[in-house]
Amino acid sequence: MKTTESQSAENPGVGHPEERLLIDDLIRYLSQLAALNKEDRTGNPEWSDGLRQIARALRPHAALSIAEFADLVRGISARSGMSPRKERVELPPDLESLSQPDIEKILGDDRFTKSQIIEVGAKHFGIPKSKLARSCKQDAVESVRAALDHQRSLDLISAEARRSGENRLS
Repeated sequence: MKTTESQSAENPGVGHPEERLLIDDLIRYLSQLAALNKEDRTGNPEWSDGLRQIARALRPHAALSIAEFADLVRGISARSGMSPRKERVELPPDLESLSQPDIEKILGDDRFTKSQIIEVGAKHFGIPKSKLARSCKQDAVESVRAALDHQRSLDLISAEARRSGENRLS
């Protein structure tokens, strides 16, 4: 393993691992891992190809430490306008008693994860988790939205039936 300025001859291994490791070390590791996975019968050739492609893409940055490379990528991301990681949003504790507008807000908010949408669908509407888990996030949102629309329809029918019942004489 190569040393960086943060490592001294008297104190090998001093500093954070990302400061000590170079991209070149990562390239070697990825290449070896790719070689281990290249065989059809004992590995995963598709995974192996992906690892080799990543190693090739990193070669121009081989002399950088992992920390320097991470800073470089963060800088490129910031300049290109890439959005930072989404903040995590917590679901309300009592999903069974959520109001329809609250459910609509959750379904319209991209910060909620697929697993959170699945929780809302399962706990509020009784949709099987396995059904929602097999689909992509957008399909899970649409399934929960369909259940919400169905609930609204039933509420409307119920309200009309009550109103009609009040006008009956029998």
